[in-house]
Amino acid sequence: MSIEIKNLTFTYQEKTIFQRDALKNINLKIDDGEFVGILGASGSGKSTLMQHINGVIPSKNAVRVNGVSLGDKGVGSLDIAALVGLAFQYPEHQIFCDTVGEELAFGCHNLGFDEKKIHKLTYEYLNKVGLDESYLLRSPFELSGGEKRRVVLASIFAMDTPILLLDEPTVGLDIRGKRELTSVIKNLNSVEAKTILWVGHDLAEIITCVKRLIVLSQGEIVLDGKVEDVLKEEALLANCGITLPQKSSLVEDLEEKFNLSSKGAEGEAVLRFFINGFSKDGVK
Repeated sequence: MSIEIKNLTFTYQEKTIFQRDALKNINLKIDDGEFVGILGASGSGKSTLMQHINGVIPSKNAVRVNGVSLGDKGVGSLDIAALVGLAFQYPEHQIFCDTVGEELAFGCHNLGFDEKKIHKLTYEYLNKVGLDESYLLRSPFELSGGEKRRVVLASIFAMDTPILLLDEPTVGLDIRGKRELTSVIKNLNSVEAKTILWVGHDLAEIITCVKRLIVLSQGEIVLDGKVEDVLKEEALLANCGITLPQKSSLVEDLEEKFNLSSKGAEGEAVLRFFINGFSKDGVK
């Protein structure tokens, strides 16, 4: 089991006038190698859930990752960080170092990687996210929003964790940048067998990548299943603040992203679902 969550409840500013229930009795299992989309309106609990899985917000024994929990004797935050990489929604909140090179190596140093491995991983993932070596000596604070996003993701990928939590990973990128980065993330799952949770609001983008969708609303899981099954619940999705994309633009996007000339089974199934239209009785 990659991630197992049992009866997770969390309240912000408990016992104050600002008290807010962020998560309510969450029960969830994510298997090794799964690629899961997490959807929900702002304030639904998506980011809070990710921070519990990564251990940024401690949860004792409610969250177990690869069988271990922060509640276990001798298990610390670094042990969880070695298993779960988290890219926050806002990259400027995750940048600490004076240069891009130092930023990319920061997490690797914390995990005790030797210099040879750090050099290999940082250069590899810097290139994979579309940045060249000229960035290594630049200040990350002077980069554009899209470049900051790439640097943060490269630094997380370089830590080589088996699980990746990506909160709005393509925000700030242009169309080409989004497609390039999406391809990298897909390969991390399909080739490197990483377990990936993609938190986002762009339904059309997410469903071309993931095999499973989880929808949160007001701190609770209201939908969890295969992409095609979740997308049938139009009324419930709308109530959760999630708008289904326009059929025509989505079909074009799916055709390109899935390269259907190769007849990929997953892409073909999702595309057929949208071409034939939504139906409460199933795919026509």
